[in-house]
Amino acid sequence: KNPCIISTKSDLILRDFDLIARLAELTYVNVACTITCMDESIRRLLEPGGAPSRNRFGVLEAFSGTRVTTGLHVMPIIPFLTDTRENLAALYASGREARVSYVLPGLLYLRGNTRQVFFSFIQRHFPGLYAPLQKLYGPGASRKAYKAEFYRMERQLRTAFGLQSNY
Repeated sequence: KNPCIISTKSDLILRDFDLIARLAELTYVNVACTITCMDESIRRLLEPGGAPSRNRFGVLEAFSGTRVTTGLHVMPIIPFLTDTRENLAALYASGREARVSYVLPGLLYLRGNTRQVFFSFIQRHFPGLYAPLQKLYGPGASRKAYKAEFYRMERQLRTAFGLQSNY
């Protein structure tokens, strides 16, 4: 009867569907899928070991018919790559279709060695984004202004698609 939260980028969780659904009859169970974009060519670069986004929405839809709370985790959102209105609208439309209980967005936050690895990846795969991202993640107020504008747009879309942010 121990509550649990399962967060995944895989669809293999469906192998244990019956067990998880039964557990949700006894206690709180949350199944969340992290889904960052609907463009599979970008998704494969960002998450080479992850299941396709459509498969992950299939997981959420399957569990939405049970007592499991389902969550769409949209993180990390990468500025200038996965932060577009079009991408978020596609994700939120699919979330609504899958009847998710909530959506939890989160912008990319760079700490420690992650910063160097991230910028090496950007230089290799998206060189045109290197300078704008360096500027955004450098010192100054641009990050704060960017965040405020992004989350304003995100709230508008979440409201438009009738999605909750409270999990």
